[in-house]
Amino acid sequence: MQKFKICIQGKTPYMQHRMDDVTLEEWEKSMGQSVIKKLNEPDRQRTAFFGYFDEEGTPYIPSGHVKACLIMAGSFIKIKIGSTRKSMKSIVGGMMSIVPHRLPILPNPNAWEVDKRVAKNPVTKARIVVYRPRWDVWRTEFDLLVDNEEITIDILKSLFQYAGNNVGIGSYRPIPCNGECGRFGLISIDKIEENV
Repeated sequence: MQKFKICIQGKTPYMQHRMDDVTLEEWEKSMGQSVIKKLNEPDRQRTAFFGYFDEEGTPYIPSGHVKACLIMAGSFIKIKIGSTRKSMKSIVGGMMSIVPHRLPILPNPNAWEVDKRVAKNPVTKARIVVYRPRWDVWRTEFDLLVDNEEITIDILKSLFQYAGNNVGIGSYRPIPCNGECGRFGLISIDKIEENV
């Protein structure tokens, strides 16, 4: 098992929205359609608060956002493993994990603003106004565990560079949302020499 310390930094704002949150759905139903269209500032803040926050109210990036980004990027990158060349998608999915589960939003997790924009409800296809927390300046750090000794730092650099430039994380990212948010650059990657 290999272990790497990773630091990525945003090139574009990072947004998040827990669209599948049961509490958010119940709250929206209780508000009624006519009220949702006329949210005042406290309601915008409250709606945007349905992001990813821990028990103390500190926002974080779910590690799944980064893992899904790397899996998507892996489908576009082929590497030689053994005697064959294959897509990195299955390697990232099955042989890589990110810890911790809750990634810190640095330098200031509470420096978010409410982003207001029109989105399409995937179920009803209706256009709605969505309020989400947005961080214009952000970076995060985490450990990447790789259960394959043939994966080198150069391969990981290529993976993260493609992921950050072309896929992104969070809401309104390039793939699959055709947005501009969540793009990032790889600031550092260091191998941690220890047995995991």
